[in-house]
Amino acid sequence: YNWQELFNLLSFNCLFMGLFCSLIAVLVPSIGVLPEKGWMGLAAHPNNLGMAMVLNIVLWSLRLLEKTKPNCRYLYVVIIACSTMVIFFANSAASIGNLVSLIIILILLYLLKLLNYQRAVFIFISALFLISWLLIWLFSNSATIVSSFNRDLSLTGRIPLWSGLLETLMQKSPWLGFGFGGFWQPWRDNENPAQIFFNRFNIEWTPFHAHNGFVDIAINLGIIGFLLFVTSIIVN
Repeated sequence: YNWQELFNLLSFNCLFMGLFCSLIAVLVPSIGVLPEKGWMGLAAHPNNLGMAMVLNIVLWSLRLLEKTKPNCRYLYVVIIACSTMVIFFANSAASIGNLVSLIIILILLYLLKLLNYQRAVFIFISALFLISWLLIWLFSNSATIVSSFNRDLSLTGRIPLWSGLLETLMQKSPWLGFGFGGFWQPWRDNENPAQIFFNRFNIEWTPFHAHNGFVDIAINLGIIGFLLFVTSIIVN
């Protein structure tokens, strides 16, 4: 497959996933809706559906910006709008945050593409100042903003989870980690390596992963593996 074929496969896969999950949520809510959370359809959790729809929005937004098929522009807009609605029905705060961030990035990249070098530098520097001010405002009003999404400052228990995982990593196997799939083993019940971590840090819920890709990479591969991952991102 070339890049265009992969792009088409991924965009239509996300589109059909959103369509079928929405149908299941509407027609069979006992299966497709997680109580007290939101739509999930055939996905394992509403957050999974929300993240897939964020990716779907990005992919179809790129199609819209390409302008290769002007007759399909309205169809692309409808797909983007429907995917956004699914995110809100899934009630995934993380997906909403990622969506807003990606939209801002897409707008900035599109503007930079249209401008010459000097104006592009000016826009970039202005955006940095704006983002810095926005971050200061967000941190100053974090409690109010988080509570508006029915969450708390611990990000629904994620911050204690991350800090505990990193502390466990640094104490047990900081350089090489626990190995790929060597930490999260729920099928082993009490022999699950993560169970010792749950008991020690009084984690009242049972996660099956770190809810953070970077932390999971560090847990699996240690500091060396994490640095290799960062290096590969920078080089490529």
